[in-house]
Amino acid sequence: MLGFLNTIVNIIMNKMEERISIKFLKKLNYSAKQISNTLGVAINRVYRWSRRKNFVSTRSPKKFPVISYEIGEFIKNELLGKYTDRGGSIRQVVKKLRNRNNIVSYSSVQRYLKKWTGETL
Repeated sequence: MLGFLNTIVNIIMNKMEERISIKFLKKLNYSAKQISNTLGVAINRVYRWSRRKNFVSTRSPKKFPVISYEIGEFIKNELLGKYTDRGGSIRQVVKKLRNRNNIVSYSSVQRYLKKWTGETL
């Protein structure tokens, strides 16, 4: 287990060193082609890392679509009678929303209902 962690740490450090080297050589006015030949990396990687401000690779957090008030009211009205005669399922609601040109996923409706009711339906 310890050997595996050491390998991961070495990979991360090698990438970090590579990124720092790209930045450093760029500051010394080396061209992207010269940097890629010197370090043995792809030229696109040189372009990418020379433009970045930080050395750490970060992914942007997942952004969930915000359900508008009108769509929320539509969902509530469709699912209000879930246990009565006119109630529908989440799948039917999503299908109706897509027919109205409102692109909302099944999981977005589920999240909205969980927030609205406090439980999953």
